[in-house]
Amino acid sequence: MIKIRKGAGWRFVGRCGGQKATGDGALTWMQSKAAEARALQGALGEAGTKVQPGSLVSFIEENARKGGLGSVLKGVEPSGNDQVLVRFEQAYFHALIAWMIDLHAKGVDASSVSLEREQEPGKVRARLVLGRRGG
Repeated sequence: MIKIRKGAGWRFVGRCGGQKATGDGALTWMQSKAAEARALQGALGEAGTKVQPGSLVSFIEENARKGGLGSVLKGVEPSGNDQVLVRFEQAYFHALIAWMIDLHAKGVDASSVSLEREQEPGKVRARLVLGRRGG
């Protein structure tokens, strides 16, 4: 399980591949994924609709469908302070990360991310707390 929390900075907590991840091991793994994330961000560009006032729940649901994650979206619930709790099961890791990059470009950021590897390679179970930037 991987958990990343935003507070006084981002920190890694949890396990990778069934073994407790050390700070250095986690950092190495994340750095190896950074190039992939940058490539996905470049492919998405900065185009897209910015989050508008109104229902963040509706915005997230619509953008999950547009991002190809509608079938694995298991719930979006208000979580106070203009944030939502979003749950996915059997989501492809790379698709989830690409979607989060797209949301960032639209003004929505994650304050908490929890990922758990599914049995099928490349798929994860995810719990995200998302909110409007500056909100």
